[in-house]
Amino acid sequence: MNLKVFCAGVVASAGVAAGASAGTVFNNPFNLVTDNGDCSWSTTCAADAGRGDDFAAQEFTITSPVVITSASFTELDFGVTPTDVNWGFIEANGPGGSPGTILQAGTDSVFKVLNMGPDPSGCCLIEQGFFGVGPMALGPGTYYFALQGISSTFYTYLGEGVLTSGAYETMDGGVTWTPNYEGFPSVSIGLYTVPEPASWALMLLGFGLVGGALRRRSATATA
Repeated sequence: MNLKVFCAGVVASAGVAAGASAGTVFNNPFNLVTDNGDCSWSTTCAADAGRGDDFAAQEFTITSPVVITSASFTELDFGVTPTDVNWGFIEANGPGGSPGTILQAGTDSVFKVLNMGPDPSGCCLIEQGFFGVGPMALGPGTYYFALQGISSTFYTYLGEGVLTSGAYETMDGGVTWTPNYEGFPSVSIGLYTVPEPASWALMLLGFGLVGGALRRRSATATA
């Protein structure tokens, strides 16, 4: 099923695990040595290059249940970062372990951009953009995270990651996939988890109950 069609249709529901702690679930930093990037994932670039509905995807593996609530990409640009991102979580159950079943997909705005300075060649800026996803509850296993930058400018180059495998690309919105992303073995993305509001409420309630018990114990001891 096409990722954008899936976004517009009924998205598979994902449970939210209470007590998810803040942290990095997966991180594939930008490869400063190769200093590569390609703009096919950008809607404007893909349209101009005739590459269709282009998404890049990166494989990742988790060993324990987790709820993913945000993600990031690292890209090379000239000071104009994508404002929004189409994204999707996909099972690694396609032919040969490629992207297969779409689990959840959506579109979210970039809420934070870190300027990491010029790239080694001095060509462009290295910027890391953060955006919300899900929440997506995943059990142990191997998955793919796909993303497409919504940008009005051609010059938004999704960076190659330090990993030497895991990248896939689609030019038809997720119907078919091919290994690598424009020749790169991986793409630079990050996936993160933070406590959900419900989890914070439960933790605060727990702290309040503990505090109340301690106060009662103190009052009893001094009576």
